[in-house]
Amino acid sequence: MQLSTTSGVTIKVTPKNLQGSIWEFTVVLDTHSQELNDDLVKNVTLVKFDGSQIAPIAWQGDPPSGHHRKGALRFDAIVPLSSTLEMRVARTGERNPRSLRWPLK
Repeated sequence: MQLSTTSGVTIKVTPKNLQGSIWEFTVVLDTHSQELNDDLVKNVTLVKFDGSQIAPIAWQGDPPSGHHRKGALRFDAIVPLSSTLEMRVARTGERNPRSLRWPLK
Protein backbone atom coordinates (compact mmCIF):
# COMPACT_ATOMS: atom_id res chain seq x y z
CA MET A 1 0.00 0.00 0.00
CA GLN A 2 1.19 3.51 -0.83
CA LEU A 3 -0.27 6.68 0.63
CA SER A 4 -0.10 10.32 -0.49
CA THR A 5 -1.60 13.30 1.34
CA THR A 6 -1.55 16.74 -0.29
CA SER A 7 -3.89 19.74 -0.02
CA GLY A 8 -6.14 17.92 2.43
CA VAL A 9 -6.75 14.92 0.13
CA THR A 10 -5.41 11.47 0.97
CA ILE A 11 -4.98 8.89 -1.77
CA LYS A 12 -4.29 5.30 -0.72
CA VAL A 13 -3.49 2.74 -3.42
CA THR A 14 -3.01 -1.00 -2.87
CA PRO A 15 -2.06 -3.40 -5.67
CA LYS A 16 -4.71 -6.11 -5.55
CA ASN A 17 -3.75 -8.24 -8.52
CA LEU A 18 -0.58 -7.90 -10.59
CA GLN A 19 -0.92 -11.30 -12.26
CA GLY A 20 -2.23 -12.05 -15.73
CA SER A 21 -3.12 -9.64 -18.49
CA ILE A 22 -5.18 -7.21 -16.33
CA TRP A 23 -3.78 -5.53 -13.22
CA GLU A 24 -6.07 -4.23 -10.48
CA PHE A 25 -5.47 -1.66 -7.75
CA THR A 26 -7.73 -0.73 -4.84
CA VAL A 27 -7.94 3.08 -4.63
CA VAL A 28 -9.31 5.08 -1.69
CA LEU A 29 -9.65 8.89 -1.71
CA ASP A 30 -10.50 10.77 1.50
CA THR A 31 -10.92 14.44 2.36
CA HIS A 32 -12.83 16.76 4.66
CA SER A 33 -12.26 19.90 2.63
CA GLN A 34 -13.47 19.45 -0.98
CA GLU A 35 -15.51 17.39 -3.41
CA LEU A 36 -13.68 14.42 -4.94
CA ASN A 37 -14.66 14.95 -8.57
CA ASP A 38 -11.58 13.25 -10.05
CA ASP A 39 -12.07 11.20 -13.22
CA LEU A 40 -9.61 8.46 -12.30
CA VAL A 41 -9.62 6.87 -15.76
CA LYS A 42 -8.42 10.19 -17.22
CA ASN A 43 -6.15 11.35 -14.39
CA VAL A 44 -4.19 8.23 -13.39
CA THR A 45 -1.44 6.46 -15.34
CA LEU A 46 1.10 3.69 -14.87
CA VAL A 47 4.62 4.51 -16.00
CA LYS A 48 6.36 1.90 -18.14
CA PHE A 49 10.10 1.09 -18.00
CA ASP A 50 10.77 3.40 -20.97
CA GLY A 51 8.95 6.35 -19.35
CA SER A 52 5.81 6.05 -21.47
CA GLN A 53 2.50 6.03 -19.64
CA ILE A 54 -0.60 3.87 -19.93
CA ALA A 55 -4.08 4.87 -18.89
CA PRO A 56 -6.50 2.67 -16.95
CA ILE A 57 -9.00 0.60 -18.88
CA ALA A 58 -11.72 0.78 -16.20
CA TRP A 59 -12.83 2.18 -12.84
CA GLN A 60 -15.32 0.19 -10.81
CA GLY A 61 -16.31 2.07 -7.70
CA ASP A 62 -17.81 5.22 -6.27
CA PRO A 63 -18.71 7.95 -8.80
CA PRO A 64 -17.12 11.42 -8.72
CA SER A 65 -18.43 13.45 -5.75
CA GLY A 66 -18.43 13.44 -1.98
CA HIS A 67 -15.60 13.23 0.53
CA HIS A 68 -14.85 9.52 0.38
CA ARG A 69 -14.42 7.32 -2.69
CA LYS A 70 -13.30 3.74 -3.04
CA GLY A 71 -13.04 1.34 -5.94
CA ALA A 72 -10.89 -0.74 -8.27
CA LEU A 73 -8.76 0.73 -11.03
CA ARG A 74 -7.78 -1.71 -13.80
CA PHE A 75 -4.92 -1.53 -16.31
CA ASP A 76 -3.54 -3.71 -19.05
CA ALA A 77 -0.45 -5.44 -17.62
CA ILE A 78 2.94 -3.86 -18.29
CA VAL A 79 5.30 -6.16 -20.18
CA PRO A 80 8.23 -6.35 -19.72
CA LEU A 81 8.40 -5.44 -16.04
CA SER A 82 10.99 -3.17 -14.52
CA SER A 83 12.25 -3.31 -10.94
CA THR A 84 9.69 -0.74 -9.76
CA LEU A 85 6.13 0.18 -10.62
CA GLU A 86 5.05 3.82 -10.62
CA MET A 87 1.52 5.20 -10.64
CA ARG A 88 0.94 8.91 -11.27
CA VAL A 89 -2.18 10.70 -10.12
CA ALA A 90 -2.80 14.14 -11.66
CA ARG A 91 -5.41 16.06 -9.68
CA THR A 92 -7.05 19.31 -10.76
CA GLY A 93 -5.61 22.18 -8.75
CA GLU A 94 -2.40 20.37 -7.80
CA ARG A 95 0.75 21.62 -9.52
CA ASN A 96 2.48 18.24 -9.93
CA PRO A 97 1.15 14.70 -10.29
CA ARG A 98 1.49 12.51 -7.24
CA SER A 99 3.85 9.57 -7.65
CA LEU A 100 3.25 6.25 -5.89
CA ARG A 101 5.87 3.48 -6.26
CA TRP A 102 6.18 -0.20 -5.47
CA PRO A 103 9.21 -2.52 -5.82
CA LEU A 104 8.48 -5.48 -8.10
CA LYS A 105 11.58 -7.67 -8.24
